[in-house]
Amino acid sequence: MPVNVRGVESWRGAATIGAKFEGLVKTSGRSWTVDQLLTDVERHVTILEWTAFNRERDKLVRGVDWFDFEPEAARIVAVRSFVATVSNPDAIRVEQLDFDYAGRGYPTL
Repeated sequence: MPVNVRGVESWRGAATIGAKFEGLVKTSGRSWTVDQLLTDVERHVTILEWTAFNRERDKLVRGVDWFDFEPEAARIVAVRSFVATVSNPDAIRVEQLDFDYAGRGYPTL
């Protein structure tokens, strides 16, 4: 399995990605919500804003994934993930500061 620049195993292929997420859900009670989904048909891209819940630690993390699609087969050819970074490892909410998530209808703890 390929390793990314941080030394973390890269997940490749639908079966592998599905199995990895299934394992996270079953073993740790993690879950995700899709908060927004934007698609640019002409550019063959989709942007997915999400919230990840880690029930073991009672924490949430927010992020965005950018998907590039092959135009002919509509297969994903690249994914770039952007995740809110932790400035404090004990933080229970990892998200943008001064953004009214609850007021805009996002899930919260």
